[in-house]
Amino acid sequence: MTKIVAYLGREGSYSFIAAKKMINGQKYLGRNSFTDIISDIKKNKVDVGVLPIENSTTGSIYEVYDLLLNKDIEIVGEGILKINHLLLAKKTTEERIIKRCYCQIEAWKQCKLALFKRKITPVFAEDTALAVQNVSKDKNLDTSAIGNTYLAQKYKLKVITDSIQIQKENFTRFVALALHPPGGLALHLKNTKVTMIFSVLHKPGSLLRALTPYAKYGLNLTKIELRPILHKPWEYIFIVDFIVKNIDDLNKVVKEMIKTTRYLKILGVYQKGTVYEA
Repeated sequence: MTKIVAYLGREGSYSFIAAKKMINGQKYLGRNSFTDIISDIKKNKVDVGVLPIENSTTGSIYEVYDLLLNKDIEIVGEGILKINHLLLAKKTTEERIIKRCYCQIEAWKQCKLALFKRKITPVFAEDTALAVQNVSKDKNLDTSAIGNTYLAQKYKLKVITDSIQIQKENFTRFVALALHPPGGLALHLKNTKVTMIFSVLHKPGSLLRALTPYAKYGLNLTKIELRPILHKPWEYIFIVDFIVKNIDDLNKVVKEMIKTTRYLKILGVYQKGTVYEA
């Protein structure tokens, strides 16, 4: 059993729900920011940190990748949360009078069309749990919050509208982060996933040469994405996820890619994640 697990936000946030479903911990600690969680891991204050890294509607959360670039921390697991955003309000509030909505910014991005149609102004909060807490304390009846079933029950709020996200099939991918294990990389029995970042040489065909080993050794690329490098204008890194079956294939790919890339780092080797209901 993992002893201490850090998550983003407060009890009831989506990160809290993901952490509880992904990891059997003895204690769960809410933190205010991504950097707080990374700092706690590096200082051995927590064993594992759980962070959102990608949403099926809004895409990657690049701040997490940026934090992993130069840190001795790696991805050790993942989980995928199916998220159903609810518009919540006090028991006596009617939808027609709602003017404001407390929401976490990623939740707002996923639901902004519904708020726009209703002419509801967003009021941003650090996390979903705080957003719902705010509306429960607000004396005005014209306020609402984007939340979930857990928080609706905790704060005794009613559901004004169900599934207000832009895409009804809405998923957020969470990763478990920990200090680099002393034993090095370990492959799982099946469905081993690798997350890697790399940059290529400024030469014609360099990206093609970097990706050739994946086809050569029959590895399934599940994600490839281009990302600007912070503080280096017009320079980019590629983020890739792929599935491997044995350590030899991974070693062969890395060995060949080193010859054709400027920079390469494995961010994690871990079990492909399970899908959970929020």
